[in-house]
Amino acid sequence: MTETTGIPAVGLFSQRSPALQWTVLLAISVVLVAAMEWIDMPAALLMGPMAAGIALGVNAATIRASGPAFTFGQAIIGCLIARAIDPQIVGTFLLSWPLFLPVVVSVLAASSFLGWLMSR
Repeated sequence: MTETTGIPAVGLFSQRSPALQWTVLLAISVVLVAAMEWIDMPAALLMGPMAAGIALGVNAATIRASGPAFTFGQAIIGCLIARAIDPQIVGTFLLSWPLFLPVVVSVLAASSFLGWLMSR
């Protein structure tokens, strides 16, 4: 969304003010969360804003969360995930850790490699 290649960003939000971009992001997020909650979709509070952010991002939005706001958002996501964990899930993880460990390590390795590759 920033101009790193010398080619100006072209999209619906490329020349819009940050205030308008934040307003549109909030409005789309609220609508998507409400729709997802209405159909009982799991993780609606996570998926709605993420879909709204993607929609604005592909349309050249330039807004970014500040450091403290980003940290607060990560804390909220952590709380949403923690709320979904119950003792039965913990027991399943403890019983199946030999399966989960290599899967988690391989996902971390693949994502780290892809992140490094994309930065090149």
